Formats: sequence, structure tokens, C-alpha cells
Amino acid sequence: MMDVPEVWTIDAGVIGEDRYWIRFLDADDRYVVVFEFDGNFDILLEMRVDSLAWEGEDFFTSRTR
Repeated sequence: MMDVPEVWTIDAGVIGEDRYWIRFLDADDRYVVVFEFDGNFDILLEMRVDSLAWEGEDFFTSRTR
């Protein structure tokens, strides 16, 4: 888990040897973000998509605070 109030971790996993990923919601910008990184935590790739494009209108009803 990322310990940042504006970042909500969704999931994470292993791509292969020494390659990992984490997907999270950047609540400030309302973007779903995926970072791919290596064992040294060097970011190899970053992908962002607007949460409305990712979840559609369900975004507004799928979150509770």
C-alpha cells in the first residue's frame, strides 16, 4: 500500500524476473495510474488514464469516503 492520502492503491503484481507493477487511483487528478518498476524501484514505465474513461459513470458511485 502507498501511504499517501490522495493515492488509493488498487492492486499490484509481478510481470517477470525483477519487474513489477502497481496500479492506483490518483484521487486529486482522478486518474488511474500504473507504474512498472524494477527491483531497485526505478520506474520503467508510467501509464495514466482518466478515471471516467476507465470506469465510466460508475466512478462516482463506486467510491465511499
